[in-house]
Amino acid sequence: MRSRKIILCLPSVIFAILIFALSHLPSDLIPPNVFNLQDKLLHAFVFFLFGISLLIAFSNVNSKRKVLILVFLIGSIYGMLDELHQLFVPGRVCDITDWIADSFGVAISLFFRAKVQTKVHSIFFKKQ
Repeated sequence: MRSRKIILCLPSVIFAILIFALSHLPSDLIPPNVFNLQDKLLHAFVFFLFGISLLIAFSNVNSKRKVLILVFLIGSIYGMLDELHQLFVPGRVCDITDWIADSFGVAISLFFRAKVQTKVHSIFFKKQ
Protein backbone atom coordinates (compact mmCIF):
# COMPACT_ATOMS: atom_id res chain seq x y z
CA MET A 1 0.00 0.00 0.00
CA ARG A 2 2.80 2.42 0.88
CA SER A 3 4.67 1.69 -2.36
CA ARG A 4 1.47 2.46 -4.32
CA LYS A 5 1.29 5.91 -2.68
CA ILE A 6 4.93 6.55 -3.56
CA ILE A 7 4.34 5.51 -7.17
CA LEU A 8 1.27 7.77 -7.39
CA CYS A 9 3.25 10.74 -6.02
CA LEU A 10 6.29 10.20 -8.23
CA PRO A 11 5.02 12.07 -11.33
CA SER A 12 4.19 15.20 -9.32
CA VAL A 13 7.57 15.14 -7.56
CA ILE A 14 9.33 14.78 -10.92
CA PHE A 15 7.29 17.69 -12.37
CA ALA A 16 8.04 19.87 -9.33
CA ILE A 17 11.77 19.20 -9.76
CA LEU A 18 11.55 19.86 -13.50
CA ILE A 19 9.73 23.15 -12.93
CA PHE A 20 12.33 24.19 -10.36
CA ALA A 21 15.20 23.28 -12.70
CA LEU A 22 13.68 25.21 -15.62
CA SER A 23 13.03 28.21 -13.37
CA HIS A 24 16.63 28.15 -12.22
CA LEU A 25 17.97 28.68 -15.74
CA PRO A 26 19.41 32.18 -16.23
CA SER A 27 17.55 34.33 -18.75
CA ASP A 28 20.36 34.14 -21.34
CA LEU A 29 19.81 30.36 -21.64
CA ILE A 30 16.11 30.71 -22.42
CA PRO A 31 15.13 30.99 -26.09
CA PRO A 32 13.23 34.18 -27.00
CA ASN A 33 9.47 34.10 -27.53
CA VAL A 34 8.42 33.44 -31.10
CA PHE A 35 4.94 34.95 -30.65
CA ASN A 36 3.07 37.09 -28.17
CA LEU A 37 1.87 35.27 -25.03
CA GLN A 38 4.09 32.26 -25.77
CA ASP A 39 5.52 32.50 -22.25
CA LYS A 40 2.05 32.49 -20.65
CA LEU A 41 0.89 29.53 -22.75
CA LEU A 42 4.02 27.62 -21.78
CA HIS A 43 3.42 28.36 -18.09
CA ALA A 44 -0.21 27.25 -18.38
CA PHE A 45 0.74 24.06 -20.25
CA VAL A 46 3.47 23.04 -17.79
CA PHE A 47 1.18 23.65 -14.82
CA PHE A 48 -1.66 21.83 -16.59
CA LEU A 49 0.63 18.80 -16.68
CA PHE A 50 1.64 19.44 -13.07
CA GLY A 51 -2.06 19.53 -12.16
CA ILE A 52 -2.63 16.20 -13.90
CA SER A 53 0.29 14.71 -11.97
CA LEU A 54 -1.18 16.06 -8.72
CA LEU A 55 -4.53 14.48 -9.61
CA ILE A 56 -2.72 11.17 -10.01
CA ALA A 57 -1.03 11.66 -6.64
CA PHE A 58 -4.39 12.22 -4.94
CA SER A 59 -6.29 9.57 -6.91
CA ASN A 60 -6.68 7.43 -3.81
CA VAL A 61 -8.49 10.21 -1.88
CA ASN A 62 -12.23 9.53 -1.74
CA SER A 63 -13.50 13.11 -1.42
CA LYS A 64 -13.71 14.69 -4.89
CA ARG A 65 -14.03 18.16 -3.35
CA LYS A 66 -10.95 17.63 -1.16
CA VAL A 67 -8.94 16.52 -4.20
CA LEU A 68 -9.98 19.58 -6.22
CA ILE A 69 -9.07 21.94 -3.38
CA LEU A 70 -5.76 20.21 -2.63
CA VAL A 71 -4.67 20.06 -6.26
CA PHE A 72 -5.55 23.69 -6.93
CA LEU A 73 -3.95 24.98 -3.73
CA ILE A 74 -0.75 22.95 -4.09
CA GLY A 75 -0.41 23.79 -7.79
CA SER A 76 -1.13 27.48 -7.30
CA ILE A 77 1.12 27.84 -4.25
CA TYR A 78 3.93 26.02 -6.05
CA GLY A 79 3.49 28.44 -8.96
CA MET A 80 3.78 31.38 -6.56
CA LEU A 81 6.90 29.88 -4.94
CA ASP A 82 8.33 29.27 -8.40
CA GLU A 83 7.90 32.95 -9.26
CA LEU A 84 9.46 34.04 -5.95
CA HIS A 85 12.38 31.67 -6.60
CA GLN A 86 13.06 33.51 -9.87
CA LEU A 87 13.86 36.68 -7.89
CA PHE A 88 17.16 34.99 -7.06
CA VAL A 89 18.01 33.78 -10.57
CA PRO A 90 20.15 36.11 -12.74
CA GLY A 91 18.07 37.88 -15.38
CA ARG A 92 14.77 36.32 -14.25
CA VAL A 93 11.86 38.22 -12.74
CA CYS A 94 8.97 37.45 -10.44
CA ASP A 95 5.87 38.04 -12.59
CA ILE A 96 2.34 37.87 -11.20
CA THR A 97 0.93 37.20 -14.67
CA ASP A 98 3.13 34.08 -14.88
CA TRP A 99 1.66 32.96 -11.55
CA ILE A 100 -1.85 33.59 -12.91
CA ALA A 101 -0.99 31.48 -15.97
CA ASP A 102 0.35 28.74 -13.67
CA SER A 103 -2.86 28.75 -11.60
CA PHE A 104 -4.94 28.80 -14.78
CA GLY A 105 -3.08 25.72 -16.06
CA VAL A 106 -3.84 23.85 -12.83
CA ALA A 107 -7.51 24.92 -13.01
CA ILE A 108 -7.72 23.66 -16.62
CA SER A 109 -6.35 20.28 -15.48
CA LEU A 110 -9.24 20.05 -13.00
CA PHE A 111 -11.75 20.95 -15.72
CA PHE A 112 -10.12 18.43 -18.08
CA ARG A 113 -10.36 15.70 -15.43
CA ALA A 114 -14.04 16.43 -14.89
CA LYS A 115 -14.78 16.31 -18.63
CA VAL A 116 -12.81 13.09 -19.18
CA GLN A 117 -14.44 11.45 -16.17
CA THR A 118 -17.91 12.45 -17.41
CA LYS A 119 -17.17 11.16 -20.91
CA VAL A 120 -15.78 7.85 -19.65
CA HIS A 121 -18.76 7.42 -17.34
CA SER A 122 -21.21 8.10 -20.18
CA ILE A 123 -19.48 5.57 -22.43
CA PHE A 124 -19.23 2.74 -19.94
CA PHE A 125 -22.27 3.33 -17.77
CA LYS A 126 -24.88 4.73 -20.16
CA LYS A 127 -28.42 3.45 -19.77
CA GLN A 128 -29.64 1.25 -22.55
